[in-house]
Formats: sequence, structure tokens, C-alpha cells
Amino acid sequence: MRYNATRRAVATTVAAFDEMGLVHDAVVRHPFLDPAVQAALAGVLADRPGLRRHELLTAASAGILPAVVTDLHPKARFDEAFIRPATARFIRRAPDPDHLPPGVDVRALRRFWAANPLSTRTAPLIQHLWSQQPENLC
Repeated sequence: MRYNATRRAVATTVAAFDEMGLVHDAVVRHPFLDPAVQAALAGVLADRPGLRRHELLTAASAGILPAVVTDLHPKARFDEAFIRPATARFIRRAPDPDHLPPGVDVRALRRFWAANPLSTRTAPLIQHLWSQQPENLC
């Protein structure tokens, strides 16, 4: 966890989340990048060293996280926790070019989403576009 917290890619991701949050007057964080969550995981590991990942997540989340995140899978499928059926339906719709950041090629984005329907590489952009839809506002 210490190593990942200092990686440039992680710092860039957190900075992008901060920028997106400013646009929407919100705090945007991936739970595993939150210092409090990292501290909780470290605390569980200190008390119970040697836990497997799913056991650690289950113990640290105390049943708060859904089973798709904490259950053991024969192959890691982390994207499924983020790209759910509703998200897949949403990205099939044409994105409104007025809501895209400057420089985003709409056709290239649609091709990417068609070829990579479960990719989280554009998750912040998906969340940004979703929040721009009037029906999704609280």
C-alpha cells in the first residue's frame, strides 16, 4: 500500500479525481486510495497477518462492500465492481460532445467503448458524463 501510494500513476489519478470533483463540487475518491481505508486495511493486517485479499477486504469492510468486491474469484475481475450493467448501457449511448472535455474524439471514444466494454480506463470520464445528465442529478 505504501508503494502504490507513492507511484506517479496513482498521484496523477488522484489529481484527476480532484479536478473532476471541482467541476461537480464533490470529493471524488477511489476507496482504496483513501487514507482512512488504507489505514483500516493495514490495521486488519497488523492484527491478522497472512490474510488473503478477499479475507482482508471482508474483515476490513465489515460487510459494507458488496460480495462482488470481496468474494474470491478464480481470476481477478476488478473491473466488474466498477462497470456494471447500467454503466454498459450508458456507454452504448452517444456521448454529448458538449459535455466532453476538450480534445476528446467522440468517434474514437465510441470505438474504444465498443471494443472494451468492461474497461475502467475511462471511468472518470464516464462518471463525468453521467453526472451531466439532468435525470441523474439529485
